[in-house]
Amino acid sequence: MLKANFASEDGIKIRARLINRFEKYGNDIDEVDNISADLLRYYCKEVEKYRNPRGGLFPPGSYTVSAHVPLGATLDGRFAGEQLADGGLSPMLGQDRQGPTAVRKLLSAPQHPPITLS
Repeated sequence: MLKANFASEDGIKIRARLINRFEKYGNDIDEVDNISADLLRYYCKEVEKYRNPRGGLFPPGSYTVSAHVPLGATLDGRFAGEQLADGGLSPMLGQDRQGPTAVRKLLSAPQHPPITLS
């Protein structure tokens, strides 16, 4: 279904379900936002284990760049070729239904301290 970019009749139905049925990151829903925070912490800790060819640290990042656009369809209902987000730690484009204050609250929450490199 992802390889076909949701092109089939079933793909269209499943995509609609992925977009509309499941809660999304950045909408002031602690359970969902905590999953994202946990995944980002895990990613950063994993990246910190490795050294670059000059012996330095790889800096983990959580940002979107135009290089992501050519990626295929994703399990959140994003079509292949669509951008991932407006940038940084923003929710997927169009999925922040509670507005920018919900995202701001998420990113400034004390239970989600900034991730620092060791």
